[in-house]
Amino acid sequence: MKMLDQRKVSIKSFVYRSSSLLPEFVVKILDECTEVTDRIEIAVLLPREFVYTPLRPFKTRKLHITGKSNWYNPDCFMNCRRVSLRLGFITTRTKQSYNSLFSNWMDSDSPLQHLTLCIDESKNQWIMDALNNQLVFLF
Repeated sequence: MKMLDQRKVSIKSFVYRSSSLLPEFVVKILDECTEVTDRIEIAVLLPREFVYTPLRPFKTRKLHITGKSNWYNPDCFMNCRRVSLRLGFITTRTKQSYNSLFSNWMDSDSPLQHLTLCIDESKNQWIMDALNNQLVFLF
């Protein structure tokens, strides 16, 4: 990635899948991905306590995250147009996390147009409540 950066070549798409990767390598990989322009797909299994906040927001139009962890910071994908989060059943996100996500999205000039959340069914009511809270503020 650094070599491509030095040559001023833009990277359109980046896909990375791993079942065993040390968190410090994930940080390096993701830091390099903030300049990818079209699509980033990351599928990794990381420790539950691992959280990543990028050095700068992602520029990609599409971001697809798969994995049983809480590693992403929702604010890092607000510049993307399409985001798909497939988080499985292991997540420490709270009702407040979803309220904050939708509130930040609605209150910003974010280009985010499409958000897909694939989560544990027990969190569905939290999502609906968070969306309803935003609708109340719109009217």
